[in-house]
Amino acid sequence: MFARAGWPEADSSRWLLAALFTWLAFIAVVGVRVAVAPLDRANVYPVFAAAGRAWNSGTELYGRADLLYRYPPSVAVWLAPLGLLPDRVGTVAWRVINLLPLLLALGAAQGCFLPGLSCRDRALWWLALLPLCVDSINNGQSNPLLLAFMLGGTVAVARQRWLLAGLLLAGAIHLKLYPAALALLLLVVYPRQLTLPLLGSLVLGAVLPFATQSTDYVWWQYGQWIAYLPGDLRAEVPLVHANRDGWLLVRAWDLPLTLSLYMVLQLATATALACLALALRRSPSRVTTTWQLFTLACVWMLVFGPATESSTYLLLAPVLATSLLEVWLGSERRWWCRGLVTLAAGLHASAIFGAALPLGRELHQAGLQPLATLFLVPVLLRRGIGQASQSVAPEVREADADHFGRTSGLTTQPSGQVPAASCTTDSAAA
Repeated sequence: MFARAGWPEADSSRWLLAALFTWLAFIAVVGVRVAVAPLDRANVYPVFAAAGRAWNSGTELYGRADLLYRYPPSVAVWLAPLGLLPDRVGTVAWRVINLLPLLLALGAAQGCFLPGLSCRDRALWWLALLPLCVDSINNGQSNPLLLAFMLGGTVAVARQRWLLAGLLLAGAIHLKLYPAALALLLLVVYPRQLTLPLLGSLVLGAVLPFATQSTDYVWWQYGQWIAYLPGDLRAEVPLVHANRDGWLLVRAWDLPLTLSLYMVLQLATATALACLALALRRSPSRVTTTWQLFTLACVWMLVFGPATESSTYLLLAPVLATSLLEVWLGSERRWWCRGLVTLAAGLHASAIFGAALPLGRELHQAGLQPLATLFLVPVLLRRGIGQASQSVAPEVREADADHFGRTSGLTTQPSGQVPAASCTTDSAAA
């Protein structure tokens, strides 16, 4: 296991209690703040509540000066119950709706992809998650729910629960379109098993609004949403309001790249990931394959996706936390891997804590977050390419004896101890 030989079990348990206390203290502070603070202070809940009320009353969702709603009409249906609640109750309920699925998905992911960790290592993983979660949970963003859908869908694929995987991935795509990148990578590897559940769930989510409002109103809102999307790219806005993605790096550093060429770069990187996914189809480990697809998809969505804000980097939390454990406590001790992951973590920490300083805006305008995320790419690609090179013929259907913890360089519980959780690890081509 991660804990060094001779590390007392009682001390390891204290780490787990410390992590639990830290999370509970953070949740309590956020709960008290949103219950007593003005609703318009560091709080985007009013947008979601107003969208729910607009849907309930059959009024316009898009193009309103008093409602900056960017989600599709299918999400407005989910928000309709919020429109019925008093704001003080709704703003707390909205965070609960986001936080509980996130915690469940993170727990399921740890059990699936990192089974059998010691108490100390589980605690360190949860502690490493928290910094990137703070902003979204505190402000009431929908990113925790988005990560729950994405991570839950990836775990469902690893466990071969295809209907659940389709439902969760479709939920992520409806919430914000760009998780289609993750779904498409998984479809490349598991086309036969995932196509029908995913397409059926997408269609179900798209037609659900017609069951709750008049047909003319729903069609009108879909048309308005489609017309609204091209104007939300923020490609030429001042840097302080720009997306925190690769295009921000290009603009902030005056790189010789036009917007058209940058879009070609987006397409080229997406194609490269699809080719890697094709190579991973022959991988013997379903668990390792799905995790690597998740990590690479998250990095692509953040750096090359269409709508990355500072709070969106919550999606990177499980990737960065796992990478830190790999290079510092696992057997993955290459100096350059450790250096790049530590540098990425340091830059993200600077962006998080620097936001409270007078120079916070300057740090964000310099592209600190996308730059930090790019430092993870060589480490993640090394693992993905290494896994692809260990591929086996499709006819080899033996169950993989190693969980992700071993294949990633993370050691788990000693022989003879039962892992905390496990997943089926059949051939990825099965």
